Amino acid sequence: MAIVKFYDIKGKVISEQEVPFSFEPKPSDMDLLARAIKRQLANARRNYAHTKLRGEVRGGGVKPWRQKGTGRARHGSSRSPIWKGGGVTFGPRNRNFTESMNKKERRRAMQVGLMSKILDENFIVVAGLERDKPSTKECIGLLNNLSLNEGKTLFLADRDDDNLFLGFRNIQKVECLPADRVNGFSLIRNDKVLATSGAYEYIKEVWLS
Repeated sequence: MAIVKFYDIKGKVISEQEVPFSFEPKPSDMDLLARAIKRQLANARRNYAHTKLRGEVRGGGVKPWRQKGTGRARHGSSRSPIWKGGGVTFGPRNRNFTESMNKKERRRAMQVGLMSKILDENFIVVAGLERDKPSTKECIGLLNNLSLNEGKTLFLADRDDDNLFLGFRNIQKVECLPADRVNGFSLIRNDKVLATSGAYEYIKEVWLS
């Protein structure tokens, strides 16, 4: 049975809620999560290294000198790779790093990542976490009350909770994300997950139901 504990802003448990566990765990689940993270990082990769071949370098349309009679080696273009300013042989070219993964696998990988945090009791929900104005000092106090001031923490909230994001974003070792942008890499790289009640309801409805 998976249980999520709800805390108040003082760090006290106010309620517990059973998480709907809609799938059976499999031994290959962690491998699936690893493949999903590998795909996420590969698809975010950008290839900036690109050299030009001799046909892509500007110029070189005129034969440098006549074929015979000069005593020099024959050349047909000044953009040959052996010339200065010429093309590059065997240099880095544009490469497609993207990887594919079907929708069911991606969904299950996200469920595995979220449930691993919940089963390890590393998923914390804070009820009544609302701010009229940004306050980093109050956010640091909340982390201290919840004993989240040592490891890395992923903070999840609704997209329109601007004051919360402004309060948490300058705190070291805290990563802020809207609940609809939670991903496997962010779940794995952080030790704990801190979510507002609204963010948890979104995650429960979209991923855990």
